[in-house]
Parts: sequence; C-alpha cells; structure tokens
Amino acid sequence: MASTAAGSWLRMTRPELAVFVSGVTSMGLEILAGRMVAPEFGSSIYTWGSIIGVFLAALSLGYHRGGQQAEQASNGALARVFIGTAAYIAGVILLGDLFIQSTAGLPVPSRFASLPAITLLFGPPTYFLGFISPYAAELSGRTDVGSASGHVYAVGTVGSIIGAFATTYVLIPSLSVTNIGLVFGLVSVVTALALVRPEIGREEAVWSVGIAAVLVLASATGGVGLDSRGSTVYHTQTAYQELRVADAGGTRTLYLDGQPHSAMDLDDPTRHVFDYTSYFHVPFLLSDDIDRVLFVGGGGFTGPRVFLEKYPNVTVDVVELDPEVVDAAEEYFRVEESPRLNVHTMDGRQYLRETNRTY
Repeated sequence: MASTAAGSWLRMTRPELAVFVSGVTSMGLEILAGRMVAPEFGSSIYTWGSIIGVFLAALSLGYHRGGQQAEQASNGALARVFIGTAAYIAGVILLGDLFIQSTAGLPVPSRFASLPAITLLFGPPTYFLGFISPYAAELSGRTDVGSASGHVYAVGTVGSIIGAFATTYVLIPSLSVTNIGLVFGLVSVVTALALVRPEIGREEAVWSVGIAAVLVLASATGGVGLDSRGSTVYHTQTAYQELRVADAGGTRTLYLDGQPHSAMDLDDPTRHVFDYTSYFHVPFLLSDDIDRVLFVGGGGFTGPRVFLEKYPNVTVDVVELDPEVVDAAEEYFRVEESPRLNVHTMDGRQYLRETNRTY
C-alpha cells in the first residue's frame, strides 16, 4: 500500500504539477522577500509580519478570484498564470532595489515602513499563484468537492514544505538574491511549457523564451538601484545576512543587512570612526589588571584590532556567528593572525554558556 501511495505521488497529473510548483514558488518567494527587504528595513517582527500578511492576503484574493473563474480552467490557463508570474519575477529582479529604496521614504510609521515595498513587489505574483489551486481542483475530474479540494491542499502544502526547506538550506546559502529569483522565474517558465506540451503554441513559445531571456538578463545585470553607501568592494549573501564592504571618502565600512556594523579609516586604521567604539576602553579606566577581553560579535574586527595594538598584555577573544563575516574581516579589514587573538565561530550565547573563562 505504501509503495502504491508513493507511486501515485510521483505520477502527477498536469494540474497537480501546477499546484505543487505553485506551493514551492510561493513559499520560496516568501522567504526570499525577507532577504530582499532586510538591507533597507531590517528583519524585525514587523517586517516578517508584513511579509506573512501580504502573502496570505494575496493568496486569499487569488483563491477567491480563481474560484470565480474556475469554469475557464484549462492547462493553457494554468500555463498563462505561470508565464505572468515569471514576468513579474523578472521585474522584481530588475527593479526590486529601486522600488524598495523609493518606498523607504514614504511618510508611514516605522513599523509599517516595509509594507508598501512588500505589497508592490510580492503581492501580484502571489496573487497570480493563488489562481492555481481552484483551477487545479476544477480540472482534477473528481466529482467529490471535498476530495478534490483536500487533494489540492495536500499537494500544494507538500510543495510549500519543499520550497521552504530548499530555499532556506540550499538556495540562500548558495546563490545571490537575484539568482534565487532567476531560479523561481525559470521554474515557472518550464512549468508553463510542461503544462501545454506537446501542443506548445507559437504564442506560448514566444512568451516563454522572451521572459526567460529577460529573467537571465535581469539576473546578469543585478538589478537597478541607487546605492549611497559608496563603492562596493565586496558583496555576498551569507547563510545569515547580506554582507557588503564599501569604500567612501577614505573609510571602509562593513554593512550587514544594509546596516553599518564596522568602519575603518583606510589611512589610520586605529582611529575610531564610530564614536560609540571609544567606550570600549572604559573598563581600562576602572581596572589596571585586565588581561583578557571578549567581543561578542566580530563585525570588521575594528575593536579587537585596536585592542591588540593598544594593550600588548591583553588577549582578545572574539565570538562571531557568521564565518563569512570573519573571512571578510581578514580580507578587507586588515585582521592579522596573532597568538593573542582567538576567534570562535559560533553563537555568542552558546559560547558564554560553555566557557569557563571570566571577563
């Protein structure tokens, strides 16, 4: 019985394939939205609440409208939904940064600041994907409404589960935001073609090839935006955040999710660029026998580096969660190996629970 059930899952009908891919894509886009808006709006509970709310609202509207038009359902109609979704994803890749920066200055309360950008960028494609489930239920051929809807929900949810895990554990650690968008756009195009094969009409073929080309072009150009952070020296998406190193006016700054975390004067690396870092030295005014200090969070290692140079009898422990932040600090912020510098790549809370040292 188990093998029969597994086999039935593997032998998907075209409507079932559409539902499955829509689940993968909608959940993947939802997670991608968080990474895309974080550099401008952060990743607070308000940002994630806006993302979840917009996706649920868009899907709900899509379900409702798709249900009203379900009598028009066909494999061709499903294909057109995916083509429309892919086209919008191409626009998100190309103009997403510009939209985000343009909406960041809108006069709305700070907790709602991310809502306009999320709605504009991810509301429409998610709305399109909402049409898939009622169309698929109509095409399922099942006379029992409960059986048809239950099966559609099950297939779509399995797709969402796979989309969540694949995006989180495979795509984000491996690809940039634009390339992840490219993946979902191309998946939508390929699905559209699969839904109408072997009778692929000229119109479907032209639209599919054209949108695929736009997706690749948008991904290659990296999108259009206005970057006021200076000349980018290095940029990547780590497993935890967007990381950017930029030079401006003789200062090199490390940005994590769009926020400045460390800065170094390229001509005088020991100068405190951010005023607050001067307060790192206050404990030395209160005690003259400090021989070991701990930094929870390394950033660009500007603080630890100054301590190593200023206090020759002090050993510095640094705990940094993101290994790519450590790599960037070594490469771009002149962090050199030292017997007095110990770097621990782990969660700071875990380190404090496990260490026997006192600071």
